[in-house]
Amino acid sequence: MKIEPPYPDYPFFRNGFGKDIVRDCIDLSILAYSDLRSLEFQECSLKSMSNDQVSLVDKVLDWRSKGVQIRWLVEGDLQVLVAFAPHCPIIVAFRGTVNLVNWLRDFDCRLNSEGFHEGFWKAVGVFTPGLMAALEMTRENPYSDGPNPKEIIFTGHSLGAALAAAAAFRMVPCCNIKQAITFGQPRIGSSNAIENPKFQWTRYVHGDDMVVKVPLEKTHGFWYSTKYTHRGEQIDLARVPSPLLNREFPFWFPQKIRDHVPTLYAESIWR
Repeated sequence: MKIEPPYPDYPFFRNGFGKDIVRDCIDLSILAYSDLRSLEFQECSLKSMSNDQVSLVDKVLDWRSKGVQIRWLVEGDLQVLVAFAPHCPIIVAFRGTVNLVNWLRDFDCRLNSEGFHEGFWKAVGVFTPGLMAALEMTRENPYSDGPNPKEIIFTGHSLGAALAAAAAFRMVPCCNIKQAITFGQPRIGSSNAIENPKFQWTRYVHGDDMVVKVPLEKTHGFWYSTKYTHRGEQIDLARVPSPLLNREFPFWFPQKIRDHVPTLYAESIWR
């Protein structure tokens, strides 16, 4: 198994989809890093979907062997998955950092007027219209539970985790968002902005992952000074012995960076 995306040999949903929400979330967070073409081996059928409401690249992955359909949304440097299955909440997974534009979003650490990380908040605004349309379309899907709105869970790893949490704050007034379940999530805002989330917020931290400690609680730039904090329940994941570490990392590679690898999060959760 590789430590860098995409992950063509990762055993997604090894027990099927819908058995364990946290395991589904970490697998979808890893899947979000994948290129669509890398999934051909998974015996999935992939079809394009067209809808005048959605400006994003929009495809549906029908993973019948796992009992789930996944709508793939791509907008510029951002990629979002919307997974739906019978009698399960809708899970929306956001991709983490994979390119230069993503990195620029990460480092735009100014707090906006609402108290949120400027780069993350702007990114959420880019895909919100397409994501809202995709969630509306799930009502017409055969995997839908009928006219009653399903609960929605936002998830992601790294930048994807930050976007999941920020999107939950931004979209909770108009969507039935139940939870944000994040992995290796950076801080996303000030204490005033994130004090009282109207959804259940759980942050998973593997080992001594350094990404959860940025932006620093007091962050200074050439023209700004900000104060960041974390909220939500934090669940610490113990490191597990992994052949990945010996095979893929040089011995001098900092442990705090190793601990951020999404597949190591998955190994700890699945064990």
